[in-house]
Amino acid sequence: EASVSSDARGVSLEYEFGPISVYAARDNEGDGDNNEATAYGAKYSANGLTVAVETATEDHGSSVLGLSGAASQNGAQFDNDDTANADLDADGVAVTYKIDDVLVGYESQVVEEGEVTRLGEQVLFVEYNMGSNVDIYFANIERDDDADNAAMRRDETRVGVEFQF
Repeated sequence: EASVSSDARGVSLEYEFGPISVYAARDNEGDGDNNEATAYGAKYSANGLTVAVETATEDHGSSVLGLSGAASQNGAQFDNDDTANADLDADGVAVTYKIDDVLVGYESQVVEEGEVTRLGEQVLFVEYNMGSNVDIYFANIERDDDADNAAMRRDETRVGVEFQF
């Protein structure tokens, strides 16, 4: 019986130059080449503006990203040609801008496996720092995926107060 430590290999690199950073990572589980995950990303941050993008791919059958598996749609499990041999692709974009005590941001995450969208989420938010570790915020969350759970698919609007101790 092999241990997890002897079955997994990974490498990552990150490089920063001025306000820009880039990274690349690769992970492999087991002995086969079909259990790999790779990820790439870049971020720019200066003068209150931050922009980040990343993309990742996981070979089908791997669980490196923790999102692969049989697809579920309309309450039924299926693993057809669209998902059985498909890689898992994840893409993300985030933009924030901070001026004084106000932070405005947008984030989009999409995870697809073949023709199935496992996660599709866009978040637009505004946060105001009132001082003394108290923030008030507004967030609008839109979801667009193939999840069979209607509660997980619904759009949301959140307004709240956040305390940090």
